Amino acid sequence: MNIGGNRSRVRAFTISEVTLAVGIIAFGLVAIFSILPFGLSAQRDNRDETLIRYEADYWFSVLQSGGLPLESLDRVETVQVLDSNRTTFRIDRYRLDAAQQTTWAPDVCGWLSAPDARVPGKFARVRSINASMFDRLYSARGQNDFFLPGGDLTFNYILQTKVEPHGNAGTRLTLIFHWPITGSIEDQINSGKTYANLISGPQNPFANSKEFSILTTKRPRPALTFTNLDARQNQLMHAGLAGDEVTVAQLQAMFPDRYSSTTWDGYLRGLLLNAQGQVKVMVFNPNDGANGTWRQREEFVGSPLDQEIREMLHLADVGQFLQLSGQSVAYPIASVHVNGHYAMLSGSAFTPVATYTNFKISFLAPNENWKDLLSSYQRAGLLEPADATGERFRFNRLHKSTTLGGLTNAAGSAFRVRLDPADYWPADPPSTNRVCSFWYLK
Repeated sequence: MNIGGNRSRVRAFTISEVTLAVGIIAFGLVAIFSILPFGLSAQRDNRDETLIRYEADYWFSVLQSGGLPLESLDRVETVQVLDSNRTTFRIDRYRLDAAQQTTWAPDVCGWLSAPDARVPGKFARVRSINASMFDRLYSARGQNDFFLPGGDLTFNYILQTKVEPHGNAGTRLTLIFHWPITGSIEDQINSGKTYANLISGPQNPFANSKEFSILTTKRPRPALTFTNLDARQNQLMHAGLAGDEVTVAQLQAMFPDRYSSTTWDGYLRGLLLNAQGQVKVMVFNPNDGANGTWRQREEFVGSPLDQEIREMLHLADVGQFLQLSGQSVAYPIASVHVNGHYAMLSGSAFTPVATYTNFKISFLAPNENWKDLLSSYQRAGLLEPADATGERFRFNRLHKSTTLGGLTNAAGSAFRVRLDPADYWPADPPSTNRVCSFWYLK
């Protein structure tokens, strides 16, 4: 019996066919690899464009917040501004100590919100706020930060702001982003070239620039600091914290009138006044001699009575008014000696008082009342009404910067802008010092 089987033939690629296939694949891979960099570049550009749009949305919100202490603004490394003379002022966050960095966020907003009419150039170097975790970990420089030092490979940009009036009551807020900061740009910055010179030069070295603009009903308002207040306003604003409410009756109790005839320690008071406005406090000792005697306050120093006699004048009296008995005029107290024995009055044409006379110390000037005074402080932006009765007020916030004086030019002069009364409209301008360093959109 013959058993037969089918023999199958196995066919395979020849060496020439394999070679041809490998050549075709290699040709295709070369083509793919040749366009891969363009794809990666397009992906990176799309990522950067997306990040910039997120950054713009964030900055629009931040600048309209009125200077909130936002931790994210710690990612602003450097701020540069130009004054009206095109002089550059610069401050670096990583050069500040921990105490100086406490108001960095509102200070940055205050600088970048300045109106173009007063501060024509405003720039900030920023490590991306909405970037990846790598950027957020390695973005901050310096050693006084909770971020890791370094960050040379992270996404960062130069932010330029423009704040221009729009109509009678609005503002056009423009943000211009310039990126990336390449090695050659970094070299120019390290050599001393300013951001303004980089951007406005004959050839902008940044590969990308993007501009965003919005209209807002808010206006840039000069930020008030204690340096803008007179002595009396300083006293009032130290009587409460921002947001605290106070009544007229409470203020009257805080700042009561004091009379030299009030014998709270058993000793009457009087004063001597010379033609230069210097005051000497006199004290009446009823136990000295048959009828008692008047002596200058310093004569009791070292005597057993020294500890019994309380001081009539205090450093807190500066800015208040001293009115002599029998006179309708009241003089502001310009200074008080630390020992409380002497004071200098503001004004001129003083009528000397060679013998003791009674006097009154009051927070209010003659013919002035608390409601009128507080209304004027409200117009100046120090207070705002807390009810409709006009009896209750709320303290507004004064800007207390820890970097004030840190934004300097090449000569070391601090950034300050002297304003006109119209710059404070609709608020009343400060009565003494109209120097401003910060603005907020309000």
